[in-house]
Amino acid sequence: MENWQLVSVQILATSFDMVRTSSGLITMLQSLHEGCHERPLTVESCLQFINHHIRSDEGNQLRLRTKLRDIDVQVIKAAACGNKAIPAEALRSKMAADATYS
Repeated sequence: MENWQLVSVQILATSFDMVRTSSGLITMLQSLHEGCHERPLTVESCLQFINHHIRSDEGNQLRLRTKLRDIDVQVIKAAACGNKAIPAEALRSKMAADATYS
């Protein structure tokens, strides 16, 4: 039997404010593989870094992934089919902005 627990991580508004007023680059190191790349320091790039870290954990060795809910699967399918519902549009917009999907 597999044990797992879903935990949300809260990012304080002051953290976002600090990034918004900063300039420079963020270096994204791959968590389990060699290599790194730099991106401009923005709120979006910081969130992409977190997501990239989770995605690079092949085999879920760090136990950072969770199982998708049925509603999440429906939104992904709707986005793939060109559905105009707000959640599907939001997912397509996120994918267009995230370098991982391009």
